[in-house]
Amino acid sequence: MTNSIRAQINPNLLVWARESCRMDMEYAANKLSVPHEKLESWESGHVQPTINQLRVIAKTYRVNFGALFLPEPSEVFTPPVKDYRLHHGAEHGEIDPEITIDLRTNLNAREIALELEIELGEQPQSFDLQCSLSDNSTSVAKKIRSTLEITFEKQKKFRASRVAFNEWRNAISLYDVLALESTKVALNDMRGYSVYFDKMPLIVVNRKDAYSTRTFTLLHEFTHLLLRSSGLCDLNTDTGRSSTDQRLEAFCNAVASQVLVR
Repeated sequence: MTNSIRAQINPNLLVWARESCRMDMEYAANKLSVPHEKLESWESGHVQPTINQLRVIAKTYRVNFGALFLPEPSEVFTPPVKDYRLHHGAEHGEIDPEITIDLRTNLNAREIALELEIELGEQPQSFDLQCSLSDNSTSVAKKIRSTLEITFEKQKKFRASRVAFNEWRNAISLYDVLALESTKVALNDMRGYSVYFDKMPLIVVNRKDAYSTRTFTLLHEFTHLLLRSSGLCDLNTDTGRSSTDQRLEAFCNAVASQVLVR
């Protein structure tokens, strides 16, 4: 019976929830398995979705069910990263819904982690390690290895790529970086991304990738943090992006490579 009860909500909340995950009407209707016209009628307020339909909407858009009962929507979520990818002819700002949802989820996880540290009486340390594109990539790589305290002798003892990835990830986490793994985004869409903050910056790598590539991506994104640049990356350094972006991605790749071999 309750499934047929109409949800008395502000229809602007439905628009806000959809746009916050960067879904257009056609994409969202397909994800919700409803006709385009039905979604349009919900968002216009001509028809109210049922409670059951609203639960499906909340789950699809990855928003709290209760948030759809607020009197007014908040600001639409804008991904705080630059898109450095080249695949599918991606352009700056063209971040698809699944990545947007992943970003929003992991940024929320960071907020929770910060709150927990404060509740435990711990003060998050400032991320003070940095470099610039004018620096020598070899010198930056040596600085990273020294900071993370992983010597070449220690690295040689990592007998499996899984162990190596976990060791590098743990070392970066000890430097108060939140290093997470994405499980929802397709590998051909995203290898990893980083979001710089003065305290507890965020790195996310794609769990669908091989361990060895995850390690490389982790160090690539760590270099982005040193450069104070938040980016969504595929590790590709071919031409097709601006010369500045190409130089930045090539630098991050060079540093990551040299961290692992020097």
